Parts: sequence; C-alpha cells; structure tokens
Amino acid sequence: MYSTRSPFFIASATLLTVLSICPSTAAAAGGGLYAPIMEAGVNFHAGNTGKSITGSNEYFMTFRAESRKGIWRPSIAADLGYAMGQASIGTETPTFTMMGAGFLGGVHLFPFSTGQFQPFFGGSGVLAWNFLKLTAPPTGVEPQTQGLSLGYEISAGVDLRFGRAEGSALRIHGGLWNVSSSVAGVSGFLLTGFRLSLGVTY
Repeated sequence: MYSTRSPFFIASATLLTVLSICPSTAAAAGGGLYAPIMEAGVNFHAGNTGKSITGSNEYFMTFRAESRKGIWRPSIAADLGYAMGQASIGTETPTFTMMGAGFLGGVHLFPFSTGQFQPFFGGSGVLAWNFLKLTAPPTGVEPQTQGLSLGYEISAGVDLRFGRAEGSALRIHGGLWNVSSSVAGVSGFLLTGFRLSLGVTY
C-alpha cells in the first residue's frame, strides 16, 4: 500500500479529482484538432553502476496535447517528476531525492485510427531539468546539484475509446526513457528507465 503522502498517491488523487469535477470536458471530447491528455505513472530507473539512480522509482505526471486525427499524430508534452531512493555515484550509494521538469516533442503512429481499440507507438525527444539532493554526498560532490537532461523516449500503448473513434479514451502507455544529465558532478549521469502510466484522453 502507498502512503497518502507518497508522490504516486498525490498524483493519482489529483488525476481522479480532475476527472470527477470535469465530466462536461470529457463529454465534449473530439471538438478540437488536438486532444488534451493527462497521464500519471512510474519510471523504473535502470542505469550503469557508478553514475545513475538504478533501482529507484520516479513518480511522474505528463500533460500532453496530441493531434486527434490521422495515422501520424504529432504531440508535445510537459512532464513533472519526483524520485527518492539510493543513487549510485562512484563506489558509494548515497540517499537522494530528485525533482524534475521537462518537455517532450514527437509523434505517435496509430495504424488503426478507427474503432474503440487503438494501439499506437512512436517516439519523442526529451529536454528536461533535474535537481538532485544528496543526504551524504561522496567526497568532492556537492549535496545539491542541478542540470539539463537530454535524451529520447520510445513508447507504445493503447487508447480504449469510450465512444467515438476520436472521442475520450483511457490510455495505457509504456516507454523506454533514455536520458542523461550532468547532476552530481558526473558527466553522463543516467536517468534511463522504463515508464508505465495510465491516463485519460479528452
């Protein structure tokens, strides 16, 4: 069970609250060229020993605008994340917390753009900013560091439409997140992981 203070619980509660107070928005889905999408999920981090946060989970929310029609659907998104656990820096494993915000831009391919079951896959470039705080940093490493993160995401998922083929949907989304940064004073510090999220398309 997740604590009511955990970032995952807070993100999930926020998503459910928005859905419960915005039924008219969901009912009116399909009215514009771009569909607003909200997702909440977990990034299961895995990277090289000595310069990553391998084994730690990051909880995130993504706010996306995606083309509503066609096989190729461009999308742009804003991403907010929070992680905590043990980092791997050199030969040490200090406890850390990390906050991040980023922008994603890319395209999703919908080979079956009609019907209520619509699988998709695609990719996005990632430009992010991360703030890493270490409780007991290794010698020569600052306790608080920040830096830009660059990389890409390759993802796949499915939209389960509630009604019309271009209307609101439940989105199940997974992706390979390959991103590196310069936090902790380590060049190529890896924030790589597998992301899994659940969201709603309006």
